[in-house]
Amino acid sequence: MRSIDDYLQHVPKALDPSAAQKTFAVTVHECADLSSQIRKDVDAFYEASARNLARLDPVEVENNHIEFLSEENDKYPHAEARLDFWKAVYKSPARPRNFRAVVDYVFGRVKSRWGGARPSQTTCFLYRSVSCLNSNQYLARITYTEIGHPASSGLFKGVKSIQIDNGPTTRASRAYIASLRVSADEYEKIVRPLVVRADKLTQVQISADVEQCWPAPSVCELRSIESLLEKAPLPPSQLYYVDKFFRSHVRSLELFRWTVQDPIDATETTRARWQEQERNKLVGYLGASILLLEQALSSN
Repeated sequence: MRSIDDYLQHVPKALDPSAAQKTFAVTVHECADLSSQIRKDVDAFYEASARNLARLDPVEVENNHIEFLSEENDKYPHAEARLDFWKAVYKSPARPRNFRAVVDYVFGRVKSRWGGARPSQTTCFLYRSVSCLNSNQYLARITYTEIGHPASSGLFKGVKSIQIDNGPTTRASRAYIASLRVSADEYEKIVRPLVVRADKLTQVQISADVEQCWPAPSVCELRSIESLLEKAPLPPSQLYYVDKFFRSHVRSLELFRWTVQDPIDATETTRARWQEQERNKLVGYLGASILLLEQALSSN
């Protein structure tokens, strides 16, 4: 077995189109396991030809290779480690060489953040588009772990320094998610009545005394809104954040009901504080979802 690249490298005349000789003898090396040898040669080829994105202009990297959308931070229990969660759009061609270059680039970005008081573990989700992000159809999940940090003390025992997991993004899954989406007009017809109902329910709850909040009819109305919203189709990309905001509104209604009706292992002072917090949130949500919906529709 012998690769064409290796042959051309050692027979320069084969690259000369003006050469009179049109045929050349090729010495083929013996190969005991063809599949393993092919895999080894392919890996070696991509290892040598992977681009170093760190040498490119950051604007070119963002436009043509990878664009970071968000970086969130959290703490491991007992503050023993810092956990970072990144989301980015993968823009390079879907080839091993390009993917390897992006993985190396992200790793370099991660290592520049290491060296703090706590060891770090960074998980980067790569998406093919913002639409895939909205439906959480990630292409790959890459986890980078600072194994050698002196404070890790076995915290990441058995964990690889770089671990890559394939995401659920396939042609079939993307087609399925796309089939669940509707147009902006169809989405408005389904969700606008729910927004109006949620606003009416919110107005009733924030206007009443806590002792009079959430009678049986109000609870039934909330359950009806939740059920219909659960069955609602996915919004188009331009209405994604409107849908997310409205679902947060409905969730806040449920939290307020919980602080009023459900048994809570907390003092009356704490319960009252929670009730006031959730009521204030509802004041902010009142009328906002319908306004965001109309603004989003008018801008398209």
